[in-house]
Amino acid sequence: MSVHRGILSGVVAAIREADSECAIVLFAIVADGCERPDSDLDRFVVARQCREVRFGDSRVVHEEDGMRLVRGHLEHITGDVAFWPVHALLYLRTHV
Repeated sequence: MSVHRGILSGVVAAIREADSECAIVLFAIVADGCERPDSDLDRFVVARQCREVRFGDSRVVHEEDGMRLVRGHLEHITGDVAFWPVHALLYLRTHV
């Protein structure tokens, strides 16, 4: 298992602990299985509520209308997690 996959499992566990009914989507290069040592981890989370989830030195870098973008570092890997509440996706589905 790559370092990325090991870190990912810890971050997923932290997110699931905050909201066990959320959906987590991994995308970009790690999802394709083509990660390099300097690749970052990108995740998209749909949850009932965007609760505070901490991993490494994570911090909220943007927050708007219940959506939150969190960026953090674990070991030498940068990770971004976009949290979207269910109501935001329902709005997009009906208005876009």
